[in-house]
Amino acid sequence: RLLRLDVGFAVSGVAASAAEALDSARLTQRHVVLMVVRLAGERVGIEAARQLRARHDLDVVFLTAYADEETVGRAQEVGAAGYLVKPFSKPQLRATLSTAFARHERAVPPRRGSTPGERRPFGEGTRMAIFSHDTLGLGHLQRNLNLAWALTDRFPGLSVLLLTGSSALHRYPLPPRVDTVKLPSVRKVDSERYSARSLHLGEGEVLRLRSNLTLRTIQGFDPHVLLVDHAPLGMGGELRPTLEWLGRHRPGCTRILGLRDVIDAPAAVAASWTRQGIPQVLEEHYEHLVVYGAPRVYDTVQAYSLPEAVRARTEYVGYVGRFRPAGDEHVTVPHPHAERPLVVVTIGGGAGAGEEVLGGWLRMLRAHSARVDFDSLLLTGP
Repeated sequence: RLLRLDVGFAVSGVAASAAEALDSARLTQRHVVLMVVRLAGERVGIEAARQLRARHDLDVVFLTAYADEETVGRAQEVGAAGYLVKPFSKPQLRATLSTAFARHERAVPPRRGSTPGERRPFGEGTRMAIFSHDTLGLGHLQRNLNLAWALTDRFPGLSVLLLTGSSALHRYPLPPRVDTVKLPSVRKVDSERYSARSLHLGEGEVLRLRSNLTLRTIQGFDPHVLLVDHAPLGMGGELRPTLEWLGRHRPGCTRILGLRDVIDAPAAVAASWTRQGIPQVLEEHYEHLVVYGAPRVYDTVQAYSLPEAVRARTEYVGYVGRFRPAGDEHVTVPHPHAERPLVVVTIGGGAGAGEEVLGGWLRMLRAHSARVDFDSLLLTGP
């Protein structure tokens, strides 16, 4: 009532706990949150504020009786838009809220020369962001670079910004009008669990760092198109704040998810996607889903039981090969023993599979050498 009648701001909701605050922010558009340090009897207000800022890009003003150095410092780490110590006056509250609202509006400027929800033809002046979480191997990076090469070759006015966690990025030449943002590298330690590859950071710390870097990069680059590779929410949900920000502030940005045809065993994918709420994410945050494959080889839509609404937005685009500019003739080296069958054995990224797959294959060849009437080509990965 104080805010509505005496200070001049509308109250869109009240929450008594951190969980209620997060749920309320998800369901209703907010701009500024008044947050007490102590919620439901515990000092969880600062952590709730951190999550509200990360997930919903909200500005937070703290109302509290705590003015000790530690509490104020923690609030500053969150990036609070204001900090009022009780008791405070109406003019103080009005001034603090006005400053917070002004800060929020400055942080989300309209795209220059555009109107909300504007669409434009793909090509001249288009800014495209490609997000690739890249935890292991070279497949994701190579696929996205091949796409960038092909797209910039076909559309000379296109600019592409690649966000990647690959530690091998520096080994590859970049196409013209393509630049990169390197996210901190991680390694997969268990199902849906990751650790920093180089930095002395905990799992939650490196996740927050990558998530914040991604969000700020997308806000600054302001793309017309976002292509997300393989993981709808990135690593551990790191991409959710970015997708939500685009949905609220850049509805004109076309969001595309690119999937390889074979992801994992269908039962494993179903279990993982259910835990992460991926079917809902696909429906709410992605306008298009492209499958790098062909249904006659593997029917991704059927195998992974994609929701009906998502199936209607899905298109198979074929397999992504090495980019070759027009006029570049592909030379095929003939197989030295063309009359003999050729068996190709590959282990993809190579982590942990060398001894099990390649070693097993070599032991089989040695044990049955008299019966082997074919040639083998072993691809070891990086």
